[in-house]
Amino acid sequence: MRTGGVTGAARQATAAGPAESDDGLVARAQAGDRHAFAALVARHYPMIHRLAWRCCGDRTEAEDIAQEVCLRVARGLAGFKGRSSLPSWLYGITLNAARDAGRAKARRTAMLQNAAVAALIDATEPEQAGDDEALWQAVRGLPPRQRDAVMLVHVEGLTHREAAEALGCAETTVSWHLFTARRQLKTMLARAS
Repeated sequence: MRTGGVTGAARQATAAGPAESDDGLVARAQAGDRHAFAALVARHYPMIHRLAWRCCGDRTEAEDIAQEVCLRVARGLAGFKGRSSLPSWLYGITLNAARDAGRAKARRTAMLQNAAVAALIDATEPEQAGDDEALWQAVRGLPPRQRDAVMLVHVEGLTHREAAEALGCAETTVSWHLFTARRQLKTMLARAS
């Protein structure tokens, strides 16, 4: 439901009569009343969107998060028992959706950075010193564990699991070393330019 759709639902809900309590709307929505659900969403969407925007700082991303919250509410409303207020429940769902979106964005960014560094490293061989010497110099300048992770995964083509076995650490540690190495390589190469 985009914001425009929500305002349409709000108009329908307010046209139906005086404002009903959240508890009444929840009970009706749990019984399958779509108009009651639309009225709940319309009533609380501004708060959901505002909190999502404050969490991510991007209008489009906030709309996506708010839409995800609406889907989660639709799926989870039947299990809402009223132990907390509806707004408190919605705050929790919104914060979780924003955290999930942030983690997904970080994973996408890391994968893109990983691909960019891998493409740079894969495009060069140690024997091709020329223009790529700055990259190899930067890789050699990384802290040992980061350098080793980059060499094993991006140069030797090992999986994260295989690299973890070789380095004697957890697979997540290899991922962390690679993430940190990408950030440092980017900074080091920017300084070298």
